[in-house]
Amino acid sequence: MLSRRMVWRFIVISGLLFGLLPQPERAQARNGKIFITISVDWEGRDLDQRNLTAMSSFRQRFRTLPLLHFLNAAYFTRPYQDAAKAREKILSVMRPVDETGLHIHSWKSLVEASGVDYRHYPKWTPRIYHESQVLSCAYSDCGHEVPLWAYSSAEIRKIVRFSKDMLVRKGFDSPVSFRAGGWMADTKVLEVIASEGFRFDSSSVPTVLFGNQLNGYAIPGWAEQLWPGMSPASQPWPIFYGDQTLIEMPDNGCLSDYMTGEEMVKVFQKNRELWESRPDQDVYIHFGFHQETAQYYLERLIYALDRILNEAKSDNLPVYFTTFSDL
Repeated sequence: MLSRRMVWRFIVISGLLFGLLPQPERAQARNGKIFITISVDWEGRDLDQRNLTAMSSFRQRFRTLPLLHFLNAAYFTRPYQDAAKAREKILSVMRPVDETGLHIHSWKSLVEASGVDYRHYPKWTPRIYHESQVLSCAYSDCGHEVPLWAYSSAEIRKIVRFSKDMLVRKGFDSPVSFRAGGWMADTKVLEVIASEGFRFDSSSVPTVLFGNQLNGYAIPGWAEQLWPGMSPASQPWPIFYGDQTLIEMPDNGCLSDYMTGEEMVKVFQKNRELWESRPDQDVYIHFGFHQETAQYYLERLIYALDRILNEAKSDNLPVYFTTFSDL
């Protein structure tokens, strides 16, 4: 008997996204395809119903579009948070066609639950916020702004292993895809996730897409050092660690918090130009958004998707939506 996931895969492959995805028999006589992945960063901060409602509306509008959910286990490590309700809320916007990935921001509750001593520094936020952020640890969770690479390899391994195990214990699929909070994955982080069985990382990002949205933050400078030379048309590449191979899937369309809908369309068009220059090769595009800010910024992605789907239909482009594990 076919599983629900197999059935959903068949629907997506059939290109039935409101009839807008080009059908294989109508696609151009070229071997290359344009693959698009849409991801959700679950920061671990909160599960505000207004954001979940915005996501539910998105799922209703794009019924067969799969999402890659980068989940943070911090939703389940706070003593004042109802873990059962948190799981129920997360599952309310997930579908069988989706993929579960792992997202780590270095929340104090998560770090300490992993058996690691929490570190307040370094932080990527402006210095003016540092004192209040440290004080917030006294009465709430903190650490969202501390990069994962602030910890040693052994400590990162504990945090990654605990987070992965926690998600599985809560009934989610074991993740094989990873994104570091703030795109802050250095060699230590990548080596650890490769050795822990992850197949894909999506922490690389073209900092040119930030515009002035992160002025005063350390993220642009740190990300440029970690991921030099990235562009909106950067394509996946392998990273080798001994007998482990990690496929780097660039977040080449960034996240809707930092991009307008029109800017996301331009990213698609840049990659379309790349495909047209080498039509026998696949082209990969990645867009995303945050669960915690879906009520504010998801409309930008909706605008971009409507434009992309209309262009795919009118120009008969071989556009397919997929997750990493289905590629």
